Amino acid sequence: MLLVIPPVLVAWVLARRIPNLYLRIGFILWITLFFILDAPLHTPLLLAALLVFAFMFSPSPYVRGLSLAIASFYVGLSRWTWIPVTAGWGILIDLVLYYPHRSGPFIRRLAPTLLLALVGFLPGFATFFVSKPDFGNGSSLINHQPLLWYRLLPNPTLPLGVLLTAILYSGPMIIALIWWLVARRWRLDWLQLLAIWSGLAIFFIGGLVVSSKIGGGGDLHNLDMYLMTLVLVFMLGIYHSIQFDDLSVSALPGWVQAALCLMILLPLYSFTPLPRSSAYDPLLSLPGQQQAQQELSDIKTYVSQANQQGLVLFVDQRQLLTFIM
Repeated sequence: MLLVIPPVLVAWVLARRIPNLYLRIGFILWITLFFILDAPLHTPLLLAALLVFAFMFSPSPYVRGLSLAIASFYVGLSRWTWIPVTAGWGILIDLVLYYPHRSGPFIRRLAPTLLLALVGFLPGFATFFVSKPDFGNGSSLINHQPLLWYRLLPNPTLPLGVLLTAILYSGPMIIALIWWLVARRWRLDWLQLLAIWSGLAIFFIGGLVVSSKIGGGGDLHNLDMYLMTLVLVFMLGIYHSIQFDDLSVSALPGWVQAALCLMILLPLYSFTPLPRSSAYDPLLSLPGQQQAQQELSDIKTYVSQANQQGLVLFVDQRQLLTFIM
């Protein structure tokens, strides 16, 4: 339920205003598969996004601000590295949907955006005083944890590596955004462009750094802020195209059509016999009794040797304590 229902709900709230029923169902299906198969994001971030996106079309800035504040507090309690993301969503939504329709001096038009940014940041920041994180009883979590930079490149943990996998899955949306902007199909001013590209770049670089820490790099879940923000921006572009009746696929250049086809087909790739994992089933690859006993004997030997230097911690496979103790 936690792995399926939140992506479905996020997909629905993002695509709910697409007037064409078949197109709306198509986008809901694509976003759902993207967040389940391509970018397995953590459920708390999906729930925070659901809360923000559900009210992003509300004409009342107070309603949008309240949803941002609650989501900010929630992500702050969930993971302190997520604290900036709700402020980023609030800025992008306000700049794209509401800022262009305001009149008056520039500062006056920008003031609601800045206020929403604060509302989306301060509650999350306040969780430091509620949860009082100790960051591992020191600064080791931030400053002294080894960075496994090889995880960004092809490696046994992730065949394509984090960097190439991220480019593969997010590249089609980036290509579509670039074409919209270069072809002037989506006209944004310098402030809107700065907010979109700087936000995506900051979340992307931050996600790469976190992916290189111990425990990361197995998939794209540490790029969660970048991927969720990119999907948000892409859907805002879709809404702009629908508003101006400019969503005809035939009008797109061939290279953009190819990128969009790739974007649609990638979530379906894992259902084909092409991935390496499709040829493997744990139920068909159980080791024999003799091999299992040999493995347990080897583990006992290693544990006995390590125990001479101190206590032994099983970071994973903790069920083996049943056979070791």
